[in-house]
Amino acid sequence: CAGEGSPGIIIKHGKTRSGRQRFRCKACGSSFTASKGTLFYRKRSSEKTILDALSQIEAKVVFGDEQAVRELLGENTADAESNHLTMRPFNGRLVRKSLAFSKKVRMLAVSTAWEDLYYHFVRVHKSLRKPSRQAGKTQWIQQTPALAANLARQGTHGQVAPLRCCT
Repeated sequence: CAGEGSPGIIIKHGKTRSGRQRFRCKACGSSFTASKGTLFYRKRSSEKTILDALSQIEAKVVFGDEQAVRELLGENTADAESNHLTMRPFNGRLVRKSLAFSKKVRMLAVSTAWEDLYYHFVRVHKSLRKPSRQAGKTQWIQQTPALAANLARQGTHGQVAPLRCCT
């Protein structure tokens, strides 16, 4: 049974409009088709069409050497995906199915660098805040990652400036 998992008490229970066999569990009374709980459940395409499409899927390296990519990524790509999920809300060129795309690789690199600067020097991160030292008040001192890592200092008007310039 799809609900209880007990074999031997399943009976045929007619057919669906599309002609698929329907089954019913005598114990719980639930009705289901043979494809419930599988990849084909509630799909309008036939099982053969879906299997043909799945058999043609393959991983392909678009940029660089395949061996170098495997060495860099290793077994786990969670860090790369986490970074992409962080970057997408701030950079319209990285959003999927968007009309904002870069025609030149240099412009993509510039927009990504701009997003990195914003993320590290401008955007305040809630997890990096520190409690204020004022008595009786529960206020917080907001920080950016650069402030938290002592790579920048905060100006008099709240702006963040790098400690040393990279040229």
